[in-house]
Amino acid sequence: MFAVTWGLSGGREARGWLLGAVYAVVFLVNACDQFFRPAMFTLIGDVVDEPHQARAIGLGELSVGLGTIVGPPLAAPVLLTFGVRWALLANALSFVISCATVLAIRSPARVSRPASARRTMRDEFLAGLRLVRRTPLLVTLVVASVVAMLGAGALNALAVFFVTRNLHAPAALYGILGAAQGVGAVVGAILAGVYAERLGLARVFATALALLGSLILVYARMTAVVPAAIVLFTMGAPLAALSVASGPLILRVTPREFVGRVTSLLTPLMVLASLLSAAVAGYLDGVVLRGVPYHDRRRGHRPRRHYFHGRRPPRRCCRSLLLD
Repeated sequence: MFAVTWGLSGGREARGWLLGAVYAVVFLVNACDQFFRPAMFTLIGDVVDEPHQARAIGLGELSVGLGTIVGPPLAAPVLLTFGVRWALLANALSFVISCATVLAIRSPARVSRPASARRTMRDEFLAGLRLVRRTPLLVTLVVASVVAMLGAGALNALAVFFVTRNLHAPAALYGILGAAQGVGAVVGAILAGVYAERLGLARVFATALALLGSLILVYARMTAVVPAAIVLFTMGAPLAALSVASGPLILRVTPREFVGRVTSLLTPLMVLASLLSAAVAGYLDGVVLRGVPYHDRRRGHRPRRHYFHGRRPPRRCCRSLLLD
């Protein structure tokens, strides 16, 4: 991050160097994030008593939701007022504050593993895979998360097209819809943090999955921005409840030394499922379903004469087309 800001402040560096620095920073940030999440889960298990783990994870989801709501509206004024250099420096400073906060946590002392007992990264990963395979609850969580991400990837890939063609709204309103979902996630994180333990974590997880799937079907039928924003607001609650319920479930059935291995298996699978579904959704909409009649509520069924590469795009994208 500092390398990018230094390059921008110089003003004479080649564009290729700056672009490479940006890609390197993004790569490193996302790579480090893969270490942060397993460590955060393990730390919550160390410092938070089991009955309060759902509430602790709910507070984490609450902070993420608030960041989703507050961050984008603040980004544009900061960027326009102070410039790219200071905006990036402020972003870097937020990481420094986060690091200082984590270092201030005093976790219980743990006995380290003897050097002779340590294994290779491959052995560690296979050990985590065997644990998941032997634990029915972990298998259920992995399968449910991967299947859910198969739909989420397609949803994210076609989201902008859905706003412009199905909701008949400008793409600029896409951010407002995201903020509506963020507000719903804040409400859901608060409610799930308070009531998840009382209702049962497994029951909350299953109910949230069912509600989320049903609301996605409802969202696919929307044709106006305001009803779509209301549905997305409602979707935010079960989305946050999934994270609040799944975290304590993983901690309770996974030995401490395997928490990182289980999450390192779950996260890549979810990312791969999202990428695969996004690619399949684009292929279906752009190649397989070309020319298939679509349904326009204003004009009824119409032949799909115009495609993404033509002069006029179709009014409906494939997510709604599959439901018609």
